[in-house]
Amino acid sequence: MTDASRSAIINAKPIGHGLDAFRDSARLLPLASVIFNPGASPDQVVSEVLQDHALDLILALQALPASRSLSSDDNGKNFFGDLSRLNQAINAEIPIYLGEGVQQTPRSFNTGSFADTSDLWGNVDPILRDEVEDNLTIDHPDVFNALFGKISELHFRRRSSRECVNLRSRSRGFPVTGPGGTGKSQLALEFAYRTRQQNKGRAVFWIDASRIDEVHRSFMDIAQKLKVPGWDDEKADVRRIVKLHLSRRDAGQSLLVFDNADSINPSSNRTSVGRDASLVDYLPQSKHCSILLTTINGDAARTLASHEIIELQEMEPETAQSMLEQYLDSPVSKSEQQHAKLLLQELSHLPLAIVQAAAYINVRNITLQDYRIQLSTQHQEEVESISNALDNKLQEHDKDSSIATTLHLSIEQIRHDNPLAAEYLFLAACVDRKDILLELFEASSSREREDAMQIINSYKLVTRRPAESALDLHRLVYRAIREWIQKRGMLGEWTQTAITGLCRIFPDSNHGNRSKWRRILPHAKYALSHSHRNQENTRTMELVWKCAEALLSDGKYNKAEELFVQVMETRKRVLGDEHPDTLTSMANLASTYRNQGRWKETEELGVQVMERSSRVLGDKHSITLISIGNLALTYSDQGRWKEAEELEVQVMETRKTKLGADHPDTLTSMANLASTYWNQGEWTDAEALEVQVMETRKTKLGADHPDTLTSMNNLAFTFEGLGKVQEAFSLMQDCCRLRDDVLGSHHPHTVSSQAALAAWQLEVIEISE
Repeated sequence: MTDASRSAIINAKPIGHGLDAFRDSARLLPLASVIFNPGASPDQVVSEVLQDHALDLILALQALPASRSLSSDDNGKNFFGDLSRLNQAINAEIPIYLGEGVQQTPRSFNTGSFADTSDLWGNVDPILRDEVEDNLTIDHPDVFNALFGKISELHFRRRSSRECVNLRSRSRGFPVTGPGGTGKSQLALEFAYRTRQQNKGRAVFWIDASRIDEVHRSFMDIAQKLKVPGWDDEKADVRRIVKLHLSRRDAGQSLLVFDNADSINPSSNRTSVGRDASLVDYLPQSKHCSILLTTINGDAARTLASHEIIELQEMEPETAQSMLEQYLDSPVSKSEQQHAKLLLQELSHLPLAIVQAAAYINVRNITLQDYRIQLSTQHQEEVESISNALDNKLQEHDKDSSIATTLHLSIEQIRHDNPLAAEYLFLAACVDRKDILLELFEASSSREREDAMQIINSYKLVTRRPAESALDLHRLVYRAIREWIQKRGMLGEWTQTAITGLCRIFPDSNHGNRSKWRRILPHAKYALSHSHRNQENTRTMELVWKCAEALLSDGKYNKAEELFVQVMETRKRVLGDEHPDTLTSMANLASTYRNQGRWKETEELGVQVMERSSRVLGDKHSITLISIGNLALTYSDQGRWKEAEELEVQVMETRKTKLGADHPDTLTSMANLASTYWNQGEWTDAEALEVQVMETRKTKLGADHPDTLTSMNNLAFTFEGLGKVQEAFSLMQDCCRLRDDVLGSHHPHTVSSQAALAAWQLEVIEISE
């Protein structure tokens, strides 16, 4: 991104003025000590001046106005200038010891100015993607959808200089706690952003700690991005190996943000992250790794850090009033001032509720009085039933129904204005709330879909990801919508609709679709796990099947096995033991067993499939040929070469006649037969077949297709068997490089090729010498 384009984005929002000092703080670092007390030593600066300035700054931040422009302090200095200089001093390479004589207790701050989660997050993509994406492993849309300038008023109201230094200098849990909707995630977001701005070499990892599967997925992403040894071992505790890796001195500096860590049980000091370990047990122990957590549970926060807790409280009435005025399109008239005050009380001064209320008023072009009347006419019992789900996630003192009330009114109006938009909301609430692909939402035209999306966005209920053509829902909005449709008995119906939609957009397991089905898998998993309908539903089983194939392709054999067993048992029960779909599911389960090295189970199941398919479908049916080929592979795995060769020749000749010599299935048969020749020491015959298969696959499938890479791997082994060590080594090098790019460095096939390459390296060196 050019400086000009960045400036255009920032200057589009008045609150962004003054941020250049922050973004260019590295340039001003030498001035850090001189600013406060010219001529003084760093230690003097810290002990005599910086403490007082920090305390003054914190007090000022607590009273931070909601207006888009910030006033100057008594000395005429720019507020952001003070903040920048303090930030520079904190990050300077000098000893800083602040507040040593001050008792450390949880800090309590007003929410202050808080831009809403939709409008606020709408335009950050151009900034953050350009500046932090390379070193930011985040499965969290907020980081890519927050306009840095708009939320700057919120930030650093939360930490004294002491706390910021602690975050930099030692591995501790620093929780940010407070009621839902008060801006905890936004605070953590800006801290992550500033951390990356001030230290380009520091990695920032965002972990969704709201559910066990989200935590696991986040740690898997971290492990894969950092290439942590053992990340692809299904028996390994990925969270533990990540902890150990980040605790190492040579791992470099990092920041881990655990967002929505609300499920910690303070009485047992346990969390849903694991049955046998607390979340605390997985925090890296290193001064190079900082930890920041957001949670609504104050007791849980204290189990992670008995002090240095940032406690966000509700906004003061004056600040809430300013925020409401900021988000209303029209000024609040004198006659409406009292209605504004009462409305804010009814909304408990919650930022998220205020933003939704303002959005509704703007869209409907109504007065504050009219909005209050509409709120009061809602069926209180229905609203409370929605609020109950939220109350469990809010602080005990926050038993209001503010968010549920505003959401309920918005949904009813959306249903009236555009039923399709309401249906999109219901559908989005039945999959994972993040990174929901827009193609999941069907419409007669792209224009119709965009119109519906614009309506939803105008009510501030979703966050758009323009770059990924996806959207996200705030967790409280998401939860409330689910409760809303559940109350009306529609949750099961919409969950099934989501499953049907996911089946439609879920691609096949071809390697070219890997990135797409990896994005869809979390949604499929969520929808399937919350489906209470008959599991024998055709669409449900289809989605389970697609997930299993994707997991098998990705080398996740244990997970694939679980799903294939589920599909097979269901199909046996519904379709019968000899139905083609049942036989296909049995064949795939057998392949999963084979990839796990379970030869006996593979053979038993493979023989059943072959016999049944031959009897029911005939010897030349595709399912029969697949089953014969798989059984041949099982014989090869057990060293029964002649039996394997006999079956492979049969399959190859039949496929040549039926499909042609260059059909992918025919090439698979030829490759398998070549492997059997190799295993029997028939190197020349193996080489002839493998060269033919590899060249044909390059032409038909592409040079980087997994099947082509398998051919390269096998041919390299054949070269090695023929004594062509240099050729074998060179070809295996190419294979390893491509497998690393296509499959990932820890995929079983990649690891296998790397092991061979390492084993041959010494031999190549000896030959060269």
